[in-house]
Amino acid sequence: MIPDKNRLSCDQKELKDFCEERNIHELVHFIRCTTLPSILRYGLITYSILRNARHVVEDKNRADHKNDHVCMSIEFPNYKLFYKRRKERIPSESWCIVTASKSLIWERSCIFYPVNAAKENGAHGQKGVGGLMAMYTEKSEDIERSSKIKESYTTNPQAEILIPDSIPAEMISKVYFQSETDLDHFGGMAKIAGKTIKTKAELFLPREDWKQWTRGGN
Repeated sequence: MIPDKNRLSCDQKELKDFCEERNIHELVHFIRCTTLPSILRYGLITYSILRNARHVVEDKNRADHKNDHVCMSIEFPNYKLFYKRRKERIPSESWCIVTASKSLIWERSCIFYPVNAAKENGAHGQKGVGGLMAMYTEKSEDIERSSKIKESYTTNPQAEILIPDSIPAEMISKVYFQSETDLDHFGGMAKIAGKTIKTKAELFLPREDWKQWTRGGN
C-alpha cells in the first residue's frame, strides 16, 4: 500500500486540533517594504542562507542560535521587537507584515517559545503540542493572561515560533500594510503575485494588553 502523504501523524493532529481550538488563522512576520519584491520571489529565507549570500539582516546576533530557522509570531507580531527595529532604522521607512499558513505549525518540526526566543539563549523552546500549549498559559513571567486579547493570541506578546528551513513564496498568503499610502505604493506587486493585500493598522501598534507588559520581565 502506498503511504498517504496527506495523512497526519498523531503529533501533527494534536497540533492541528489545538490550532483549531484556539481559532488560530495565520502566522505573521514583519519586514521592510523595500524587501517585499525579494520576499515575493524567494519567500522568507533563513538567516544562515542570507548571511552566506552576504545580505543585510535585521538581527545580526541571534541569541537563540537557530540561524537555520525562520522566526514567526501567531496572529500578532512581537510589537516590542517591531517597535525597536523601526526605531533602529530610518523613521520614515515603510514596513509591512506578511502572513504564512498556520499549517506550518504541524507540517514542520517547529520550536515553540512561550517567551522571546532569545531569552536565556533560547533555553525555553519546546517541540510538539506541549510547546504550543505553553504559549497559552494563564500566566507568563508572573504576568496574568489578559482577558482583552483574542484567544488566538499568545499569552506573552513576545512568544515566537521558530520554523526550520526557509518558507517558500507560495506559502505567503497576505500582506498587511499600515496605511492606504503604503498599500498604494507597495501593494501592486503583492497583488500581481497573487497575494491578498489589506491595511491593518492595529498590527503596527502595541497589543491591547500592553500596559501589563510595560513593567519589564520581557
